[in-house]
This record gives sequence, structure tokens and C-alpha cells, in this order.
Amino acid sequence: MSGTMHVFELLDKPPALSQHGMISLFGSDRFLQQLALDELLRLVLADDYEDVPVARFGQGCEWADVVDELNTVSLFGSGGPRVAVVDEADSFIHAYRDRLEGLVDSPPAGLLILLVSKWQANTRLYKALDKQGLQVECGAPYQGKKKDNVDISQVTRWLEKRARKLYGIQLHEDALRLLFELAQGNFGIIEQGLSKLSLLVDDHADVSAQQVQSIVGGWKTETTWTLIDHIVEGNTAIAIEQLDRLLQSGEAPQALFGQIAWSLRRFALATHIYLDAEQTDDRIPLEVVLGKAKFNDWPRGKLKENARQMKAIGRARGQQIHRWLCDVDRALKGYASRGDAARLQLEQLFTRFHHQLARPTVSH
Repeated sequence: MSGTMHVFELLDKPPALSQHGMISLFGSDRFLQQLALDELLRLVLADDYEDVPVARFGQGCEWADVVDELNTVSLFGSGGPRVAVVDEADSFIHAYRDRLEGLVDSPPAGLLILLVSKWQANTRLYKALDKQGLQVECGAPYQGKKKDNVDISQVTRWLEKRARKLYGIQLHEDALRLLFELAQGNFGIIEQGLSKLSLLVDDHADVSAQQVQSIVGGWKTETTWTLIDHIVEGNTAIAIEQLDRLLQSGEAPQALFGQIAWSLRRFALATHIYLDAEQTDDRIPLEVVLGKAKFNDWPRGKLKENARQMKAIGRARGQQIHRWLCDVDRALKGYASRGDAARLQLEQLFTRFHHQLARPTVSH
């Protein structure tokens, strides 16, 4: 098979592969690159997986050494293909781009696998390999051509399947989204989180977002969870104190905002569900509304606490949460991306929920 595919596709629907030629594993996520490499070696070597030696090269390797390895007949093993892997191959590609283009046109006796972080689609090598080799993108999948929005639905589908098959646990979609945000999109950290969850919850258990928050994050995540409680309850001074502690510990404002925004969006959704029902004279209890907005009663009694928090927020503020979050998100990605400016954006967001500000409440 030739062409370009995402690592999720490679792992879910392994293609038939040639034992000769060139493959590029490109992207910034080293964990996904390693998963792709392991799968490729399994597919290419098959029954010879344990016998055929795989030569590994790093930065600064020479062209002659790599090509000699590809074309050398093994004196041992089952006579399978030679495989050479070049790690961190960006400098290798820069130095030998013309020769690599020639190698695509005239494949070697063995298989060359390049692990590279930057892989430009407008280069001749990319276009040639897309036609006569294989390229695997090893990073979060994106929506659209600009690649500025992660396709979170595709990510959660893949993670759900991996958690179920490999670790025997079932994660709700909101739990998977939170796990992705906590790891800041790093799939190696996500894998560690799945492993930790599998050790601390029952086999085949349904894992909620609150459990992910409590189990995966450690003291920083616990502090963030408490911080969010203080925000929505209007305890602004305490929330700012905890924000200071987290920032002093090295947490990035953008990472904290991701966790805070995830929680606040659920309150915004609950507000709209409640108001939509109210317009049809359907008086839904707040705890039912919260359930529809993906809140869970874990630990027991948490749903009643969330209902009290929703009343504290009130309908007027609940309807504005999405706009406030969009404003902060734009600021943190632009003029307020660093230092005190980023901190000020978070503090101003907290202040909007202060308990002394007048607000109409949502009631049963």
C-alpha cells in the first residue's frame, strides 16, 4: 500500500505492506510514533519479527551506513528483509534529501523507516513518498485544512476503544475529553492516565469525568477541582489564592483554563437545557438537568452540590458563560498569552462569578 494515513487508521485497519522501500512516521507525538513503528514492524516482519534484526540510527548518522544496512544480506535469522530505522531524522533528511528522493524511485533491498517531526507536504520527497511509499501522521487528528482545531470526536472514539480493549475500562465521552485536556494532548501522558485508572477502578467499570479528575491529576488536579468549586460558588478571593499556588508550581495559564473551561461549559449547557424546558412549561428538577449536561453523582452527593452551585451562578450569568470563555480563549491565544496578562484574564473571569454580584437564580 502507498499513500498517507493517520496513525489511528494504521492501528485500527492495518494495510498490506511491502518489505522494501521507505516509510515516514511524521509528527510531534513520540508515543504515537512508537505505536506506529511497533505496528509496522509487526506487519512487515510477521513470523520473522523475533529473528530479523532492526538497525537503529540516530542524529548524525551517515548515508553510507544506513544504505549499507538496507542492502546487506543477513548471515543469521530466516532471511527476512533488512530494516533500518532513523530516529529524529530531520537533520538526516535535510542532509540527504536528493538521495532519499532517488531511493523512493529505486527502492533498496530492505525497508527504511524515518521518524521525523516536520514533514512538509509541498516538498518533492513528500509527494514522491505519497505515491510510491507510505507516510503516517503521528499526532492528534485535525479538522479542516488549516489544522488549527483538533478533531476531538475522532480522538475520543480511538481512546475509548483503546481503553476498553487494552485496559478493560469504559470511559464516558466527557471523561475522555477531560483526560485529553489534562494531558494537554500528549498521548504518552494519556496512556499513563489510562494505566493508572485501570489499576484503581474495578474491571470493566464505567469511569466518570470526576474519577479522571480525582485519580489522574494528583494534587494539582485536585486543587484545580477545588478551585473550580470556589469560582462557581463566588468565592473569588479563595479562587485567586489557589490560582496563585498553581501558577507558582509551574502550571501554565492555558492548561488551567482548559480544565476550568471544561467544567464551566457544562454549567452553561445545563442552564440552556433548563431554560429550553422552561419555555415549554416543563419544570425539570435541577439534578435531572445536570444529568442531561453530563454531571455525575460521584462522589455521592456531588450532584446536589452542583445543583446548589448552579443556583449560585444564576440564569443570567449561565447564559453568558460561553461568551466569557470565548473571550478568554482568544486573549490567551493572542495578546494575553504570557505572564501577568494571562493571569489577569483568569482573575477577571473568576470575578464575574463573585457572590456579591447581583444575579437572578435558577430555582426548582
